[in-house]
Amino acid sequence: MRIVEARISIGVVASPRDSFDCQILEGLVKLPENRECADCQSKAPRWASVNLGIFICMQCSGIHRSLGVHISKVRSTTLDTWLPEQVAFMQCMGNKRSNKYWEAELPPDYDRSEIQKFIYTKYSEKRWAAKDAPQPGFGDINLCPVSKKPLEGGSKACIPKKMRNFSLEEEILTSHVAPALPPPTRHRGVSSNSS
Repeated sequence: MRIVEARISIGVVASPRDSFDCQILEGLVKLPENRECADCQSKAPRWASVNLGIFICMQCSGIHRSLGVHISKVRSTTLDTWLPEQVAFMQCMGNKRSNKYWEAELPPDYDRSEIQKFIYTKYSEKRWAAKDAPQPGFGDINLCPVSKKPLEGGSKACIPKKMRNFSLEEEILTSHVAPALPPPTRHRGVSSNSS
């Protein structure tokens, strides 16, 4: 009788630091001032410009990438890794505070339909930026009260498995299935069947 051992890769659990940052980002995106893209005002942005401190939609993230990293550094709020300073800066800024600087001189009835032109004019040309204030940057983190607690509304996916309750399927999977092991290494010229 042969016994077959089933092995399933459960995945890598994020470190507590990554999980904590993920919870903070999830909470920040759900704040009223960040629920819309900072540029086109579409709902539920899932991307961010980490050096501008804004949350943006996928379409605008592509436009921001085309500006170059010297103007805008784009990250996904759910897919990319974040440095603690980047998360802190996002806590410090957000769409409302950032737009207060970048759109200080923007006419209230300005047509944003040509979004690529709008974004280029806003950030590259700095046409509507506040004249009497310095451009916000990472140096401003020390001036902001940054919470050390995640905001309400962080997703379950961001919580390491050891810190949350398992679903029934996860409980069965982790208690009855052996963790994945790397395949055995073979050396050149040596057979794995040594009888």
